[in-house]
Parts: sequence; structure tokens; C-alpha cells
Amino acid sequence: MTPIPSDPKRITKGMWWMEAWSLIEGCTKVSPACVNCWAAAMAHIRGGQANPAMQKRYGGLTNDKGNWNGTIRCNEAELLKPMKRRKPTTYAVWTDLYHESVPNEFIMRVLNLCTDRRFEPHTICILTKRIRRASYIIHSLDRGDWWKAKSTIILGTTVEDQQRADERMPHIVELHKLGWRTMVSYEPALGPVDFKPWAEHIDWLIVGGETGRGARPMDSEWASAAVCVCLKAKVPLFYKSTGSCTKPRPLWDNLNIRQLPEVRAGTTITAQMSAENSSAAARGA
Repeated sequence: MTPIPSDPKRITKGMWWMEAWSLIEGCTKVSPACVNCWAAAMAHIRGGQANPAMQKRYGGLTNDKGNWNGTIRCNEAELLKPMKRRKPTTYAVWTDLYHESVPNEFIMRVLNLCTDRRFEPHTICILTKRIRRASYIIHSLDRGDWWKAKSTIILGTTVEDQQRADERMPHIVELHKLGWRTMVSYEPALGPVDFKPWAEHIDWLIVGGETGRGARPMDSEWASAAVCVCLKAKVPLFYKSTGSCTKPRPLWDNLNIRQLPEVRAGTTITAQMSAENSSAAARGA
């Protein structure tokens, strides 16, 4: 069993990704999880800096209150970033690739790039609150070379409460039945969610409370319920953070449960690991 690539130092800090693949600048708030968006806050700060490069990249994305203003920019300069790195790396795509203002053509270019053999060592995690659009686009693809991207991509969505889970999880189920690996981010956890009906279609669950200014509390029982579902269904669980104001602190906060899903069999990284294991066995014979 080979887990997806990771950086132990980042894992200890609750960061499951190794590198950001910043394809989209800007966003629009769509649900309660977006209220205290850290990405908007960072864009607002960076856009106000004197550095011309920062102003060009982040300026004009937020309003005077630091919230997204709906402006979307596709970052063409970032498209080939994973191709330039040979070391197996887990990338997180920022911000929302499936935002309604991102052209279909750009999304198709990203998916097409992920079929390139130079992407094989990597894992590309695409989290979206617009999983309905993601599912629609995936269903529209033919079953040819496009579907090679399944070996590289993990598609996922954020669910912060039961309402958002009921709206978004059916699309995760559809994608999983088509053979795509799936992930679900229950962060920030703003209400209880019953994951049992969908557990067999989740390949990775990330759980976390809200942190930072204005953080809303996560009830420890919500976290416990999600953890129990993962343990029973053998779903890899990444318990990221309890959050800034959760009381009482749940047991899980001290156990450092930060599991990673496996790399899909047949990819370059699994072939590399098999070769290394075979070589080690030969040396020991």
C-alpha cells in the first residue's frame, strides 16, 4: 500500500497538500462555510501591498470589506507547474476550478493536462463547492484519453452541515461510481452530518473546525460521529483541527489521526515503489 505523496512537516501542521496549484484567482461565496474565507482575506491583504506583482495578481479581487467581489481570473502562467516537478507531489487546486465564471475551455485544458505522463507521479486534489458542475462536465467527457486523468485526480467537495451534504454528496456518489477517486472536506464543520449513507463512496474524509478570527464552534459530538463512520467503513481520515473555539476538546484532538488515501495502482509512483521493494528484496536474498 502506497499513500499519496506527503510532507511530514506539513502533515504535523494539518496541511495535507504539498504544493498549491493556483489556477484560479477570485471566487464568490456560496454557502455558510464561505463566511470567514481565509483565501479572500489573504487576497485582500496581498492586493493592497506595494509590490507590483502582488497588486497585479490579487488586486481588484475583493471589495473594501475584504470579501470576494466576483472577479475571476484564470492563471495561465500556472498551468504547466506540475510538469516542471519530477518529485511525486500532492497538489491542491486553488481556488474553485468549477466556479460558474471559469470557462469550460479552461477546465478542459486542466483535465487534459492531467492525462499527460508528466503528471503521473503527482496527485491532484480538486476541492469544489460546485460539485454539481464538476459532475456535469465529467459526464460530458468521452471515455477516451480524458479518463486517464482518473489516475491523477482526486475530486472532492466541501460539506459543512447536513443541508450542504444532502445537496452535494449525491454528485460525489455519481463520480465514485464512474471510477473517480473522491474526497470530502468536512471543514469548517458547522453542523452535524450523517456520513453513513455515503461512506462507501468516500475515499478520503478531512475533518476540521473553523480557525481564525470570527471562528464558529464545532461541537465535539459532530467530530466523534464522523470519526466513528470512518473507522467502521475504513475510510482514510485526516483529522485536521478541532478549531479555535470548540469545547470540550474531543479525544480525537490528541490522537493525531492524519491518514492519507492510497495512490491508484498502475501509476508511475506505484511502479517506482514496486521496483524499490523488489530491489530491496533482492539485496536481502
